Amino acid sequence: MKRLLCLLFMCASTMVSAQITDTTVNKDKFEKSDFPYKGDRVLIVDRIDGSKEENIFVFAKNKKGSEQDRLYIQQFTKVDGKWESKVSEEVADEGIITVTYNNRKAFKDVEKNGQVDALYIYAKHDKDDLNNPNEEIGLLFYKYQLYTVTVRADSDFKKNYFSDNFKELPTSVKDFVLDYWNKYVSNGRR
Repeated sequence: MKRLLCLLFMCASTMVSAQITDTTVNKDKFEKSDFPYKGDRVLIVDRIDGSKEENIFVFAKNKKGSEQDRLYIQQFTKVDGKWESKVSEEVADEGIITVTYNNRKAFKDVEKNGQVDALYIYAKHDKDDLNNPNEEIGLLFYKYQLYTVTVRADSDFKKNYFSDNFKELPTSVKDFVLDYWNKYVSNGRR
């Protein structure tokens, strides 16, 4: 009986986790394709699908050596067989270089609605000091909106700052973000 319950639990766990599909995208081929992303250089490209939608998340930059560093953040979703831009954000602060992390991200269908909740972490650095960030940002894509939680050097990376719309998130989604974020921050952020 215990073995049967264990097998049923494992099957149920697999079905729940199978709601998110991560498909590898060749960054070089994607960069050379005619996909309508913004920017000149692709830093991160992820194909993450829920049971009811297909998504491509892109983090790209302008040309290396440009006077102003620009980070382009986009989410594309397939609608009627065509990729549509659902989220598009540009980060360009004077004197700041943004740094993305390909290994600091999490994906989940928190509400079991077939849509992907995607969390990425990136940092802002003074252009003269790429070793020490000014800010680290947790960026959540949720229902085609962006939400952030940030830690800053001026608070010794101990105080969380939230985007104004963060409080509108359902509790389960906030818990998903803060669970990942708090583990990240408490483990020294690196």
